[in-house]
Amino acid sequence: MFQSRFEELTGTRYDLVFLYCTRNEILSRGVAGMHRAIFECVAPIDPETDEPVKPASEEYEWMPIPEAWRLVLDGEKWIDIEDIMAVQDLNRDESLEMREDELRPWELPTWFDTTTKEASSVLHKLGYTTKDFFEQHTVSCHSTVLRVETEKGRVYLKASNKNEGRVTEYIGGFAPYLARKPLYVNAEKEWMLMEDYGKALFEKFTRSDYEKLVPLHGKLQLESRDHIAELIAAGVEQVDVEGLISKFGKMLEDEEVRSGLREMKGFSNVDEEGKAELSKYFEAVCEFLRWMYEPGRFPLALVHGDVHDGNIIRCRGDEGELILFDWDAARIDIPFIDVVFLETEVRPEKDQKNDGIDWYLELWREYGSISELRQMCTDCVTKRNLVWATDLFHYAKKYCEIPLFTVRQLEGLKINLETVLKRMKEIRG
Repeated sequence: MFQSRFEELTGTRYDLVFLYCTRNEILSRGVAGMHRAIFECVAPIDPETDEPVKPASEEYEWMPIPEAWRLVLDGEKWIDIEDIMAVQDLNRDESLEMREDELRPWELPTWFDTTTKEASSVLHKLGYTTKDFFEQHTVSCHSTVLRVETEKGRVYLKASNKNEGRVTEYIGGFAPYLARKPLYVNAEKEWMLMEDYGKALFEKFTRSDYEKLVPLHGKLQLESRDHIAELIAAGVEQVDVEGLISKFGKMLEDEEVRSGLREMKGFSNVDEEGKAELSKYFEAVCEFLRWMYEPGRFPLALVHGDVHDGNIIRCRGDEGELILFDWDAARIDIPFIDVVFLETEVRPEKDQKNDGIDWYLELWREYGSISELRQMCTDCVTKRNLVWATDLFHYAKKYCEIPLFTVRQLEGLKINLETVLKRMKEIRG
């Protein structure tokens, strides 16, 4: 049934990978609702080689991820919601028994009906008349999004694990030029209603957009320093250096990770057997992170935490105003990491000077010269990579039944350990 509908749209060129209910066995063993990526035709990765496996038939090839996304994002409905719900029902009981104590609210069977009923009542009180029923838009391990058409336009309902509604509401209050207040926030049940302001950029993020967004984001971060207490009260977390060090240490103590790293070639610090001396690298990481967060060394401000083209909306209208959304990963931290990450999204042409980030760094000149601030940005990238590896390990350890790291990911971790060791030697002089 799915295959025949799929082939009507794409022909018989691509193999269809039916991913369901284990969040493709890489993210978790939990119940997955309807998600734009569930039915993507993407190539599974062989964890031993870190390369895509071959399609089931030589007649097929794997569909590139962007093309698969466009099928769904552009509204080509080759899968009906009734089909999805039928498959969900087949798996729900077993999945609920598997990890009932860890279910997110939106994974409970009654959540959809009770929440949409309450949301419909709220919309009515706000003067929004719904034209249809709520439908599931996306779901992930962190959140779920529903949507409904109203006479005033589409409205989204987002539920997430944290205090995203209250945080978004507060940020939209002091920085309306880059964030929007939700229509309604249910802080107790952790969901909010939002207007449809426009489309997320997704691969359409241009250099011009970057030049427009960077100064605004810098302005927001500078202003956020006057709102730290209120942001924390709203639920924004502060960076926990010792907590990060502890989590990183547990990762390096894991036998699978240790053996994988110690078998890799090219470590500069080795023991008598020629294997990586991981304790030296861990000591360097501890020293590096504590050095970064010495009081006054780096500025602290509001960090979005997940700035990429999919979390940037171009508002409808002639001016093409840009706004940031999805503030669920927001924290008080060193601010440079957001813009450094954006810089990698839009690389200039070969003959174009790559000075975009300097506009942003000028805002922070009280902390050093441009060259010194650039080095701070480099240090932030290293720290981000360490955090990413640590979070990936602990999430995989909790939910996955596959190797914790692929060969490529272990190689990336090795590179970052070497980077930290080298950087600490420079710092010590």
